[in-house]
Amino acid sequence: MGASRVYVGAHYPHDVLVALVAGGVVAFAATWSARRYAAPMVARLRGGALKPLLA
Repeated sequence: MGASRVYVGAHYPHDVLVALVAGGVVAFAATWSARRYAAPMVARLRGGALKPLLA
């Protein structure tokens, strides 16, 4: 997709590279925080008022 945007002249190559790097950083941070905080949060919610919705 990025290569096609450069080919048609919609973006410069450095625009695509910066978006690739920024997307990688955001994806890494989201994955890391989900792995660290999601399981304890779900366990805590299962014992609370939302138990009927989560079980």
